[in-house]
Amino acid sequence: MVLSIELRKKIIQAYNNKQGSYQAISEIFSVGICSVRRMVEKDKKKKSLIPIRPPGRPPKISDDELPFVEKLLNDNSDLTIPKICAEFKSQKGKAVSVKMVETALRKLHFTRKKSLLWQQNKKHRALKN
Repeated sequence: MVLSIELRKKIIQAYNNKQGSYQAISEIFSVGICSVRRMVEKDKKKKSLIPIRPPGRPPKISDDELPFVEKLLNDNSDLTIPKICAEFKSQKGKAVSVKMVETALRKLHFTRKKSLLWQQNKKHRALKN
């Protein structure tokens, strides 16, 4: 969880005003003891309190491109993930993997839909038994 700059300043101010130890201040503000220690040390070294970006690669399907994926599914709800990958490449000119599309669908709160063929096979198996 990223702490706001205002909260960081309050934590440092509380420590500088001798309102308690690292542990006491961490309990007051509901943050970890190590987080309090890091913020105080940054303040002593006159470093910026602005939080750094989390490490990792940015997603290949950006938040600006999520509406495109959503429109594809709203226009044709039977699209499979590989077909979405193909549409993405043909219309956006960017190759994306199945995993990337799955991540985008999870961000859009789409769930996996079982195909009609799978449902028919399930009924057929039930009739055999």
